[in-house]
Amino acid sequence: CYSVSIKTNKAQSGQVINQKASTFVFGLVGGEVQAPCEPAEVNTSHSFVDGLVSWLTLGLYEPVSVEIKCAK
Repeated sequence: CYSVSIKTNKAQSGQVINQKASTFVFGLVGGEVQAPCEPAEVNTSHSFVDGLVSWLTLGLYEPVSVEIKCAK
């Protein structure tokens, strides 16, 4: 399990959007998500279930959880 956070200097509005990003070949290909708002903070994480799916597919498919906190 791992997580990465990117924060901006913008104030948060309280709206939080959770998405899944699909990456391939051990996370080297893909992984794009579209933010429906201007982000104040973006957190990506690789949960136990995400790791299990990656392990079952031998790293060919690797889902990543993405949390977007919108700016005001």
